[in-house]
Amino acid sequence: MFADLKIRTGMFWVLLLFSLTLLFSTLSAWRAAVGSDQQIRELDQTAHQSDRLNNALLMAIRASANVSSGFIEQQGGHLDSAKARLALSETLIGNSHTLVAEFVANTQDPAQKALADDLQSTFDSYAKAVAGQRAATLARSLDDYFTVNVAAGTAMGKLQALRQQLVAALTARSQQIMSASDQRLGAAQWLSVALGLVTVLLAALCWGFIAARVLRPLQEAGAHFRRIAAGDLSVPVTVRSSNEIGQLFAELQRMQHSQRDTLGQITACASQLANAAQALDSVTEQSTQSLRQQDQELEQAATAVTEMTTAVEEVARNAVSTSQAASASNELAEQSRRQVNDNIDGTQAMAREVEVSGERLQQLAGQIRDIGKVLEVIRSVSEQTNLL
Repeated sequence: MFADLKIRTGMFWVLLLFSLTLLFSTLSAWRAAVGSDQQIRELDQTAHQSDRLNNALLMAIRASANVSSGFIEQQGGHLDSAKARLALSETLIGNSHTLVAEFVANTQDPAQKALADDLQSTFDSYAKAVAGQRAATLARSLDDYFTVNVAAGTAMGKLQALRQQLVAALTARSQQIMSASDQRLGAAQWLSVALGLVTVLLAALCWGFIAARVLRPLQEAGAHFRRIAAGDLSVPVTVRSSNEIGQLFAELQRMQHSQRDTLGQITACASQLANAAQALDSVTEQSTQSLRQQDQELEQAATAVTEMTTAVEEVARNAVSTSQAASASNELAEQSRRQVNDNIDGTQAMAREVEVSGERLQQLAGQIRDIGKVLEVIRSVSEQTNLL
């Protein structure tokens, strides 16, 4: 299945898995960050709610206390101080009312919403009682003051009970947020470990794929190249896949076959050259024998020419002797012509015979000259033969 897997396809899937893992890790981290931000905001809101509630009740208590102090100072004759106390009480109750309204408006939990509404109504009752305390103080009515003071105490007791319930609910919510944060942290840690293991696994798979499908075949191809470069074509190249590495091995196999064919052709040509060299050696031996035979024949021809030259020289000497004899005959004929002047016919006949003999001698001299030319040619041939 994976033997024919393309290298680029394998690398694409490995990179895709790495990218998906990185994307999943990024999304998980983003979700964790968003969740943590929401939890931090909610925890901060819970803390602010608790502060608002505590500050609101504290201001409400201080408002009632300032009214009581103003009432006492008024009874003691300190009217200015009493008025200041009453004014401060009104300011404190107003600020407390604002904090309670913000607390109710920012309460989103349905379980806390009902308590917040009760808190609002109870606080309104308490604020009304404090206002009654201020009115009784201004009216200097001790009975009215004690009556509204009881109502204020009752409302404050209820406010304290509601505060405790709301603080308990806020504390429980804070604990839930912290527990959820701890769970999210644990999940993030496990997710980090899982992503780390997946990353290590992907890295191992990537390395295994590269080592098995790229590095090992390349090392094998390098070994084939070294053997082929050294002239060893005995180890066959096996193509095991059709991917890029398989194509490399196919080309390497084709090159090995081509070199084998070329080597076979070179071997055949070498055999033909060896046979041709043997044939040339035989022809050379035959030529040497023929040259030796021709040398012997030339030596024989030279001997024959030498003998012929000797014979021709002998003939030439005989011709010279004949010429000398002819000259002597001429002289004798002249003497005879003078002696036998009377016998004209005989002398004329002898003269004709002498003329015929002269012509023959001239022909013989011409033949001797021709023989001399032949001897010159034979000498030239003999000299060339000796040079050979």
